[in-house]
Amino acid sequence: MHIVDNGLFLGNTVATAALRRKRTYEQQRDQLAGTRLTLEAQANAIESANMNAETMLAMKRGAAALKDIHQQLNIDKVRWLFPFASIAAADWLVSGGRDDGRDPGADGTYQGDCRCDF
Repeated sequence: MHIVDNGLFLGNTVATAALRRKRTYEQQRDQLAGTRLTLEAQANAIESANMNAETMLAMKRGAAALKDIHQQLNIDKVRWLFPFASIAAADWLVSGGRDDGRDPGADGTYQGDCRCDF
């Protein structure tokens, strides 16, 4: 097999060397593609870990807030809130369990008849 370069015939040694270089370049290309896939997988894993960390932080903050609320509760507050909770539960049952969009306002009241200030 001969390769023509500028009108000159090259020997088998040069042709074999060119094929080796080609094979080496193809192997390097495949290795770089594999490295790229590995890096993308690692970036996705890091992103997922960051989201999990943010989720855990939010859950810790929520747990701390609930703990604070529960520490402020006492039997008198529970007794005071019970009728309002019963009204809310009855309203929920009457509505068939659907949310009617009545949320406590900014002042913490529910339908204007209960002040939740604990």
